[in-house]
Amino acid sequence: MFNYVILGSEDEIYKYAFNDLNGLDNVIYVSGCKPSKCTLKGFLYRTHFRPELNEKIRIPGKSIWNHFYFKDTLSKNNKYCFIFLANFAMFAKQSRYHQYLRRKYPDCKIVLFLTDIFARQTELFTHEKWKIEKERALYDLIISYDKSDCQKYGFTYHHTVFSSNFILPDLNVEESDVYFVAKYKGRLQRVIELYDLLSSFGLRCDFYIYKCPSDMKVERPGISYIEKPISYAENLVRTIKTKFLLEIMQNNADGYTYRTWEAIAFKKKLITNNKSIIDAPFYNPKLIYVVNDYCDLKDGIAAFIQDNNTVDFNYTKEMSPVALLEFIDSKFR
Repeated sequence: MFNYVILGSEDEIYKYAFNDLNGLDNVIYVSGCKPSKCTLKGFLYRTHFRPELNEKIRIPGKSIWNHFYFKDTLSKNNKYCFIFLANFAMFAKQSRYHQYLRRKYPDCKIVLFLTDIFARQTELFTHEKWKIEKERALYDLIISYDKSDCQKYGFTYHHTVFSSNFILPDLNVEESDVYFVAKYKGRLQRVIELYDLLSSFGLRCDFYIYKCPSDMKVERPGISYIEKPISYAENLVRTIKTKFLLEIMQNNADGYTYRTWEAIAFKKKLITNNKSIIDAPFYNPKLIYVVNDYCDLKDGIAAFIQDNNTVDFNYTKEMSPVALLEFIDSKFR
């Protein structure tokens, strides 16, 4: 077993996704690489990495930050495994942090865990697409949640992770029948079609679409177009207060999203266009409805929403980040 240092993200979603690791004596989760804004260190860091400056002239000396990224409080009896999420890796490459870790921990393993498709990854200042050979040279193992990327690039597959035990804030949120939230990403037509169908059954839809162009908006009573994303904590509260979750996957994505894990964690039925989910070990047609043909859904969804089956996927242990660490450990034995 390794000492695991997860170099994560400031994004709130990962705080909840990796929460099961809290309290483990061989794990440190680092929630992003930026020091607090309220400190002099934070001000200096942000100035040093400020895109407007670095896009004009690359400011040298970023390696001075490498020993600040995490405080090592772990037992020295174990070897180290560093797991990078993409956001942290994007900054770390600017300070040659991977090379720093290799020098300080000669026996360590370094892993990249991709929770988005590889084609969407870009460099911090140049915005160039990541180059696969450069990434392979940095890591002992690259894990992706996307099966298509694994086939294309030779990555190792493991689904994204999600925790089941955490405390949520007490928010005043109305109950709904169907909940959906997503960035626009060109999928509005499908959302509207499903909204109209679900509403025709008398279901109360609670839909949020982020950053939708004004000329693309289609007004509906249960759809809110937002310019600022709702907090992930609020998203989870709204998940708890609904009966069904709707998931519309972006084009070319092929994996299990956080919407899927939320359905499992909070025991909600899922309506999704992710066709690959029928091969998932937790798939149950009574609990997951796969949208195949948008023109011929009425009968199938009617039966699905009217069925009052008890919702329990029995998969919370397998989707936990603890299972991810066990998987990584097995790869280096």
